[in-house]
Amino acid sequence: MILNSASEFLPDSFTSIDKFPERLYTRGRLELLRREPKLALIGSRKPTPYGVRMARQIATDLASAGIIIVSGLAMGIDGIVHRAAVEAGGDTIAVLGTAIDQLYPKCNRDIAEHLVAEHLVLSELAPGTPGRPWYFTERNRLISGLSRAVVIIEATAKSGTLSTARWALDQGRELFVLPGPADSEQSAGTLQLLRDGARCVRSAADILEDLNLIQAGRQLDIDVSHCNEKETNDPVLGQLGSEPVHFENLLEKLALSAAELSPLLLELELIGRIRQLPGQRYVRS
Repeated sequence: MILNSASEFLPDSFTSIDKFPERLYTRGRLELLRREPKLALIGSRKPTPYGVRMARQIATDLASAGIIIVSGLAMGIDGIVHRAAVEAGGDTIAVLGTAIDQLYPKCNRDIAEHLVAEHLVLSELAPGTPGRPWYFTERNRLISGLSRAVVIIEATAKSGTLSTARWALDQGRELFVLPGPADSEQSAGTLQLLRDGARCVRSAADILEDLNLIQAGRQLDIDVSHCNEKETNDPVLGQLGSEPVHFENLLEKLALSAAELSPLLLELELIGRIRQLPGQRYVRS
């Protein structure tokens, strides 16, 4: 469907932003445009395991709490949060940097088609418009404008994600940033935003509390405690912290064979719970 600024489906807080497009092209459930609250979750196209884990957890908890997740369907963090919202049984909106008939990138084609069928996809570009790199930066004003707040998971010092942060501030939206390691390239941009005054976020609970959305997020305590309990009861994670632990030490502490321990470590590494360091040493992510 084609919408203009007078459409009954578009909230005033969205149509009043600077450079609002003359038309929006949509596919999916239009009622999501007027439902609240909506929060944008965005970040790096090449996230670290830490970024993957935190993006998935925050998106899952917010969606479970009834928050509509807005993102850009790009590689990396965007695709992760869209999938997490769907898997949590929540709703999500994708704002494209391509025309509405071009579901890009290919790695997110499956989730994009699901969003068209069950959620909402929108673009300011008319069907058939050829792709251009700068369209992705321009659409960022729509991601922040549609949302009550913007949450940035990871971003390099020159990341296009930072343009969304600037738009959010210009539009009077709240800006939340996940802190990362001081020596991580993927956290250079987010750490600078924190120095400039963005709000630090450690979990979905921080966001809900700061935005006075606790009532909307009444399910969150159950979800978070369940995750914490599961992690606390994991025997391998229980032996790991911020200090590296050698593989041989883990074998001794857990009374496992190498054949038993290796797949457990691999699984935790793949889901972003731990990192392997040189010399067969492991730490929590």
